[in-house]
Amino acid sequence: MGIGERIKELRVNKEVTQEELCKKIGVKNRSSLANWEANRITPDYETLQKIASYFGVTIDYIINGTSADLLPGGKVAIYVENDKLVDISELPPENRQQVLDYIKFIKTQYLTKK
Repeated sequence: MGIGERIKELRVNKEVTQEELCKKIGVKNRSSLANWEANRITPDYETLQKIASYFGVTIDYIINGTSADLLPGGKVAIYVENDKLVDISELPPENRQQVLDYIKFIKTQYLTKK
């Protein structure tokens, strides 16, 4: 399944029309969304962020179809030292994405130093 199919799946599961989703994420042309869903073109990173935030998923989920950050019911959790779990589900979607993006940034910095 590609990016477009995942976007469509998220939209259909939430029972949102293409027009409604376009309004929510600030896309003026519904044909752009139709092209994304058909995998003819790929949305830019900023638009992927808006889509992920709207649906409460990570960009990683939209791109790769997997995300260790998501738990059943759309809950988001972060593992920290000694297998402690920090639940960030109460945060608004944009703040959850910021937390996850920051963790990925720190992880990337660490891995590039090795």
